[in-house]
Amino acid sequence: MWKAGTIIGIVAFVLAFATSAGISPLCGLLCISPIAGVVAGYLAGVFDKPVTGGGGAKCGVIGGAIAGVGAFLGQALAGVVNALFAPQIAQFVGRTFDLPADVNTTRIIAFGWGLCGGLVDIVIMAGLGTLGGYLWYQFVGSKAAPAAPPPNPTM
Repeated sequence: MWKAGTIIGIVAFVLAFATSAGISPLCGLLCISPIAGVVAGYLAGVFDKPVTGGGGAKCGVIGGAIAGVGAFLGQALAGVVNALFAPQIAQFVGRTFDLPADVNTTRIIAFGWGLCGGLVDIVIMAGLGTLGGYLWYQFVGSKAAPAAPPPNPTM
C-alpha cells in the first residue's frame, strides 16, 4: 500500500498541480482524484496481495489516502500559484458566490480553494481506493487465494 500510494501520489501531485493551476481548480478535484484513487487502491492490492475482500479494501483505503496526500500537495501548491499569478480565477468564484472582489480577498479565496480542494482529494481518493482494493480482490485475489486443505481421513 505504501508503494502504490507513493507511486500514484507522485503522479497525482503532478497532474493535480498542472490541471488546477493550468486549467481549473475543479479539474484537479473532479477529474484526477476519482481515477487516481481507484488506481491507487487497485495497485495496493497488486503489491500487497490481501487474501480477503476486507483486506483488499483496507489496503486500498490506505493506498488511496497516501496517494491523496500527493494530490493535496499539488492542489495546495496550485492554490498558491493561482493566488499569486492568476487571481482572475478567484474573482470568478467571488462573483459567482457574491463575495467581495478586492485583490486580497480573491487571493485568500484562491489559496483556500486549493487547501479545501486538496482535503477533498484525500477523502475522494481514500474512498475510491477502497473500491479499487476490493475490485482487485474480486478480479484477481479471490482466484489466487489458497484453497482449503483437504480434510484428514480418520483412522
